[in-house]
Amino acid sequence: MEVIEDTSSPDLDRNGSCWATARVDPIARQRKDIRIIFGYGSIMWRPALDYTNSFPAKVKGFVRRFWQSSVDHRGTPTYPGRVATLLRCEDLPVTSARDRDEGEHDGVWGMAYVLKDDNFDETMKVISGLTG
Repeated sequence: MEVIEDTSSPDLDRNGSCWATARVDPIARQRKDIRIIFGYGSIMWRPALDYTNSFPAKVKGFVRRFWQSSVDHRGTPTYPGRVATLLRCEDLPVTSARDRDEGEHDGVWGMAYVLKDDNFDETMKVISGLTG
């Protein structure tokens, strides 16, 4: 197996992290009073969160993919790890159009965590280094 390493990507910072270009979906910015995190990857299995309640949840119109490489908390610069990421179905590349057209993916299941208001900012700092 050949490992392809490209640390020259403009989307990576000097540590090989993609956080420099990460963004919050505009829909998530609409409500400032909601304190719920949707875990769709490692957070489901080890929720390092200060939360009051959790429950299974599903987001429609998205697919989960392990297309994002990471060296900041998964893998190494030589062997980047893979982390889960969510993509809108309509943003799937043409090569994945079958996922959208066949209707196989009507959403992504995960866990919703209701965060404590009094520790929200600190909790967000803790999870900023985690994915899904």
